Amino acid sequence: MDSKQWIYQAYSNGNTRDFFAPHDFNGKTNNISSGIDFFLNETNELSFQVDYTDDSHSFYNNTFYSNVTGRTDYLYTRNSSHTHKTTVYNANYRKKFAAEGHYLELDYNLTNNENVLPASDTEEGILLFDELQNNRNNLHALAFDYTLPIKKITLETGSSWDYRKLKSFRAFTPNASIATKDAFRYKENLFGIYGLTRFKTGDFNWQTGLRYEYFASASDNTANNQVSDLVFSNFFPSLHLSYSSNEKNTISIGYSRRISRPSFRHINPFQVGNQYFQWISNPSLQPEFADNFELNYQYNGEKLNISASTFYRYRTDVIQWIQTINANGVRFVNFDNVGQRNSFGIENTIHYKIADFWNSELSGNYYYTRANQPEITWNNLYSSNIILKNTFRLTKNISTDITYRHTPRNQNIYSITEPRNRIDWAIRASFLDNKLTTNFRILDVLDANLRKRTIVLPGIVQNETWKFQSQTFGWILSLGYKIFQNKGKTRNRKSRNYNFGGTTD
Repeated sequence: MDSKQWIYQAYSNGNTRDFFAPHDFNGKTNNISSGIDFFLNETNELSFQVDYTDDSHSFYNNTFYSNVTGRTDYLYTRNSSHTHKTTVYNANYRKKFAAEGHYLELDYNLTNNENVLPASDTEEGILLFDELQNNRNNLHALAFDYTLPIKKITLETGSSWDYRKLKSFRAFTPNASIATKDAFRYKENLFGIYGLTRFKTGDFNWQTGLRYEYFASASDNTANNQVSDLVFSNFFPSLHLSYSSNEKNTISIGYSRRISRPSFRHINPFQVGNQYFQWISNPSLQPEFADNFELNYQYNGEKLNISASTFYRYRTDVIQWIQTINANGVRFVNFDNVGQRNSFGIENTIHYKIADFWNSELSGNYYYTRANQPEITWNNLYSSNIILKNTFRLTKNISTDITYRHTPRNQNIYSITEPRNRIDWAIRASFLDNKLTTNFRILDVLDANLRKRTIVLPGIVQNETWKFQSQTFGWILSLGYKIFQNKGKTRNRKSRNYNFGGTTD
């Protein structure tokens, strides 16, 4: 894929800087995975899985600088490649008891990830520096769950241990200067224990829960001799209630307290940037907390389905992106715990079967946030989306869909993005009793989905136009055939999302 970016900077002191940045990206993903299930007997089941992914790519970027105060136009080039290799191992054991839904489950997940990121920067063909970054991540997750149904009540409890270890290295070699080598080491432990109760009274379904978590982390950075040691201990209650007047109508309300911990992007000082954008890490970040209230309604009819929901969220110690642009035009993004936010949102989806060959779906959302934070440009933040999708069955084996997407103007704490429109089209066909399928899709048929954004910061206004991987053509051919199927044996496992980005629901 390729993309193009136009940036225009105007400083309050009268200085200007414009640049045009076309990007060329070439990559290939190789993935292989395998799993095996052992049905030891009628009550004991064991599974092993392994997944390997090599997601490597090259990235070439020319940036043409013009209208620069105090100097002539010039060309800046970055030539880089990224190697991302990830291996995931998983083992799962379940012990089933006589009663339906009565089980004990143990799950272990290990993820080994390595990223090698070399880059060379030149200006007007003259080498400025060579850089090499290497990130090695080890992520362990061990979970124990026990579920006990007692008549109309279901009790669930469990515990978990998550361990993350990061080793990040950077070698920086300026032209005709002394090379430097720095390292960042980080590790964290997260212990959790929870209890859930689900029961029914009449037409009401209840779920109450409480989770306790203990978190500890430590890091050191040789580049600035910065050391951090953090320890947190927190409780997270939740309560959900649903009511069904009949089979078609369901209404539910809920409350939960959640935590968002800093991710590797927040804490790792050695990350890929470019000549006009850089990250600044903060390994001393505190976690962010949120109190969430939700209200949902579901209607399921023969031809009409409606889903409507609204929420209110109060966030404290918000992990905020703090942006600045220096005199050389480089935008820096730092992180800090700043202030509170009050958020409100609406999400709606209407699905209607117009005819046997025609299904239509309209979905939309609107989000509003009041940010009570210092040193930001706008306190009132909003965003929304509208999507209309129509699917037509042309024959028994061929179908097509047309999707229209409209993104109205949205406002963030530092930027305003203008409205955008996009039309996508796809056609699918299946043969040989669905064993052979093919799919052709065009994203942004009109090739007009440009992102236009204005960033307003102290002392500078930056206007951007970005054509990022806009019109895309994709074709998939898939052949699937089962050479063996044990219809009498199917593994049931608890759904798990091993998200190591720092968020706990």
